[in-house]
Amino acid sequence: MNILFVSSGNALNGISPLVENQGKSLIENGHNLEFFTIRGKGFKGYYRAYYNLRRHLKEHPYQLVHAHYGLSGIIALVANSSLPVIVSFMGDDLLGSNIKDGKISKFSIILTKINRLMASRFYRYSIVKSEQMMDILKVKNAVVIPNGVNLSHFYPEDKTMSRKDLNLSPTDKIIVFVSNPERPEKNYSLDEEAVKSLNADDVRLIPVFNKSHNEIRKWLNAADVVLLTSYHEGSPNIIKEAMACNCPVVSTDVGDVK
Repeated sequence: MNILFVSSGNALNGISPLVENQGKSLIENGHNLEFFTIRGKGFKGYYRAYYNLRRHLKEHPYQLVHAHYGLSGIIALVANSSLPVIVSFMGDDLLGSNIKDGKISKFSIILTKINRLMASRFYRYSIVKSEQMMDILKVKNAVVIPNGVNLSHFYPEDKTMSRKDLNLSPTDKIIVFVSNPERPEKNYSLDEEAVKSLNADDVRLIPVFNKSHNEIRKWLNAADVVLLTSYHEGSPNIIKEAMACNCPVVSTDVGDVK
């Protein structure tokens, strides 16, 4: 099958590793797959992507378009007139985006309603990451498929050697927060409050983001615990990656973590 993946291309290395790994898994199973990334943020980035994607679809024969995240789904739908569109909703495109005080922004509430409307009337099929998201979407042509973890990338390694590779103290208690602290929905301030309440000089809280899979695996094997304090999640892969590395987890009750 000839498949086109459509997604944002604003990650550190362009395409999100999560989306890239899904595409590679389909290629390994014998499908022909290409990636189309939407560069630039906001209305201007998606507006420009519409014309580029429309031209790309005219020049290449695909049988299916699979878009990742709600906005990419809208662009994928309006840019083509014949191909079936499948959309993977990843989290805040159905749950809403938080602002710093934890409340859902009014603009994202509008976007979640648009995404639900599009899924109910226009997309051939939708994929969500948790039962919580399915309860919100409430459409028949949808299924829950959490993202998997490639166990050839994430596996236990020696903690002492991992810390040595990362120039970390062999005796400190290391807590890792695997996300950008500037993202409001990740609620990093709660991490800081929790660690501060320990009142311990040998505890270090370290944000880890924009790293390769090999680097993330090294941090998970060096850590004493992974801390996730998000206001909401779909199916956070870092929890499954930590489990694959035998790293303990402390998390808020979000997505499918429980």
